[in-house]
Amino acid sequence: MPLTATRPSAHDRTDGASRTPAGGAATSVPRWGIGASAVLAVLLATAGCAVQGVDPETLPGEYVAVDGEGGLTLRPDGGFDAVDVPVDVLGDVTDADVVDLAGTWEYLDMSASDVVYLSVDDVAGGTSRVGGVQLYVAPSGSVYFHPDPDSGHKVFYERAE
Repeated sequence: MPLTATRPSAHDRTDGASRTPAGGAATSVPRWGIGASAVLAVLLATAGCAVQGVDPETLPGEYVAVDGEGGLTLRPDGGFDAVDVPVDVLGDVTDADVVDLAGTWEYLDMSASDVVYLSVDDVAGGTSRVGGVQLYVAPSGSVYFHPDPDSGHKVFYERAE
């Protein structure tokens, strides 16, 4: 059986001496320690930025479109109606500029944002195969569609007076 020699690493000490300097502090930080520290710093920095959950009981009511005509009603029974909704909210309508929607809504308490999921049962004024869309809740209490996150375009609705 042949003998194989291995080269000792810089951390292998054969004289019994400690690998830490005289002050007791380590001379290097493991890579995983740097990564874990970075992740922890990001989590701590963004923890205060999250919107506190919305009380779903406050969501029902009438909302009016900020830019243009149209409106949205979230009923306490879980139904919704929306009129003159821009077609880019659905994304697949090619035969109209605005549509009317009807269906049911459900509040989803997500970690990143508060979302009302609209299950679309009826599309009037155009043709669409979309079964549902997300309606986001802003910290101000207004709601908005965000059809294309890459464009930044949002369709806002404020609570009717």
